[in-house]
Amino acid sequence: MALAFLTACSYPPSPPAEIVFRGGAVYTLNAEAPRADGLAIADGRILAIGNVEAFIGEDTHVIDLDGRLLLPGFHDDRVDLAAGAAWLEEAEITPSDAPTYLHRFGITSVRALDDTLPEGLPLRTNDSQGGERFGSGWPETTIDPLVGLHRAVTGLDLDGRRVSREKLNVEDAVLRYAASRLEPGELADLAVLSENILKIPPERIAECKVEMTLFGGRIVYQAASFDQGNRQR
Repeated sequence: MALAFLTACSYPPSPPAEIVFRGGAVYTLNAEAPRADGLAIADGRILAIGNVEAFIGEDTHVIDLDGRLLLPGFHDDRVDLAAGAAWLEEAEITPSDAPTYLHRFGITSVRALDDTLPEGLPLRTNDSQGGERFGSGWPETTIDPLVGLHRAVTGLDLDGRRVSREKLNVEDAVLRYAASRLEPGELADLAVLSENILKIPPERIAECKVEMTLFGGRIVYQAASFDQGNRQR
């Protein structure tokens, strides 16, 4: 079966998708089709983007976005995983391992300060986007990409203090944090935000939350506030 981008099928493809997102906004970062309203996943990869109803089978896990924003998982270009794990343990934050904590913020890809990543961690080191990238320096500063995006598009810190004279538009700021573009055949590393940051006032971006993170097509974090709606058709 061919992978499909913005697919409009009139027959059930075989095999069907394992997970389908619908009912919200999908931001692909693909210049030709940056926005869609659905995404299907199979075998850990993106199966289709756009009209995904035909990919829903009896066992497909259907997640209603209900107006939320689905976009690529985030990449942090500067983290100290060892210091982060120690910080979490000292702060008595559970779960106490750094990778799982990073998933709470939609992060699926990192560049560690020592340029190494211990084998088996549920994070990637690939940086396929290239160009200028955001790096938090965590745990010295917050790991939350939405705080970084807020600073990038407003030029202000959360307390109103000016941190930069440069103000990016939201799309360019997201590009600097996104691990990769969403395209059929690519690994399904995704983040679901509580609101569509492409539409809300820039000063409200930091109020949004990551409500779900997928790594290789598997849900690795889900906020208690996320009602998935109709799980099966």
